[in-house]
Amino acid sequence: MSAAVAVPPAPMRRAAPRPHPAALLRIAPAWAVEATIVAVALADALLTLISASPLTTGLALVAAAGLLVRRRLPVVSLLLVLPALHVGCAVIAMVIALFSVAERVRRSWLIGVCAGLVFAMQLVVAAPFESPRDLFTAGVSAALFAGGPVALGLLARTGAELRERYEELRSAQEAQREMAARETLARERTVLAREMHDVVSHNVSLIAVQAGALQVSAADAGVRGSARTIRGLSVLTLEELRTMVALLRASGGTTREVHPQPTVSDIPGLVAASGIDAEVSIDLHDGLPSGVQRAVYRTVQECLTNARKHAPGAAVRIDAHQSDEAVHLAVRTGSATEPRQPLPGSGLGLLGLEERAHLLGGTFSAGPAGDGGWEARLAVPVA
Repeated sequence: MSAAVAVPPAPMRRAAPRPHPAALLRIAPAWAVEATIVAVALADALLTLISASPLTTGLALVAAAGLLVRRRLPVVSLLLVLPALHVGCAVIAMVIALFSVAERVRRSWLIGVCAGLVFAMQLVVAAPFESPRDLFTAGVSAALFAGGPVALGLLARTGAELRERYEELRSAQEAQREMAARETLARERTVLAREMHDVVSHNVSLIAVQAGALQVSAADAGVRGSARTIRGLSVLTLEELRTMVALLRASGGTTREVHPQPTVSDIPGLVAASGIDAEVSIDLHDGLPSGVQRAVYRTVQECLTNARKHAPGAAVRIDAHQSDEAVHLAVRTGSATEPRQPLPGSGLGLLGLEERAHLLGGTFSAGPAGDGGWEARLAVPVA
C-alpha cells in the first residue's frame, strides 16, 4: 500500500490594490483630463439641444470651450457658462466651472458671489412659480445645485492643502533625521578624537621617549640604530595622529565613552609606566562617579605627557583630595633638567580637559607656576 502524501495548498496570491480614482486623475496628463471634461460637457449640451436654434447651440459650445480656462481663470470660465445655463443647457459644464471656482479661488466672498449667481440663474430658469410651494422647491433645488459643487471644490482644495502639508512635514522630518544623524556623527567624532589623543598619543609618546633614552644610553651600535628607528616611527605616528585628531575634531559632546575606562585606582600604575619621578598624594573616597574618575585620570595622564615633552627630568607632584561637594586635583611640574626632545603635539590636550570639566559642571585651569614650572588644577563636583 502506498502512503498518501499531503500536499500543502499553494499560498493565495494577494491581488494588487486598485488605485483610487482621484489618484488616477493626478497621474493622468493634464491635457487628457481637460479634453475629457470638455468632451463630456459638449456631449451633454448637444444631447440636450437636439433641435435647438443656432444661438442656443453656439452658447452651449462657448460654455464647453470655457472649461478650457477653468484652471487659470475659473471665474471667467463660470461667466462663459452662465449664458448657456440661462437657456436651459450646459448643466455639467456649470457644475464643473463652479467646482473649479471653489477649488482654485482663495477669496471666500468671490466664491459666494459665484455661487449666488448660479443660484439666481437656476431660479430664473425655473420661473414662473404657480405657488409658494413651487418657489420653495425651486429654491431648494437651486441651493443644492449651487452648493454641491462648491462643497466638493472646497473639499478637493482642502485635500490638496493637506497633501502639501503632509509633504512639508515629511520633508521636515527627513531634514530632522539627517540633522540628528550629523549631530550624532559629530559627537562620535569628538569622542573618538578625544580618546585617540588621551590614550593613543600618550602611549606613543611614551614609546618615543623610551626609545630616545635607549638611543642615548645603549652601548651597542645595532641597539642604538633600532632605537633610532623606533623613535622615528613613533614621531611619524604622532604626526599622523595629530592630523587625524584635527580631522575628527568636531563640536558637541556626549556622555558616551569608549569602554573600558580607567579609574583613579589606575593612577599609580600610570605614573609608574610613565618613567617620571612623581610624588603622588591621592585621598579620594570610594564610589566616585565614573565620569569624575575618568576626568581625574585623563588630567593626570595629559599632565604627565606634557611633562615628558616640555619638561624632561622635572619633578612632578600630584595632589588629589575630596571635599564634601567636589574633587580637587592639582598637578605641579617643575623646571626641565634634561634636554628637550622635539615631539609633535595636536595642541588639543588642554582643550579636551577643559571640555571634560565643563561637561561635568566643573572647572579646569592650567598655567605657569612661580618657580618656572607649570601647574594644572581641576575641580569637579561629586554629584
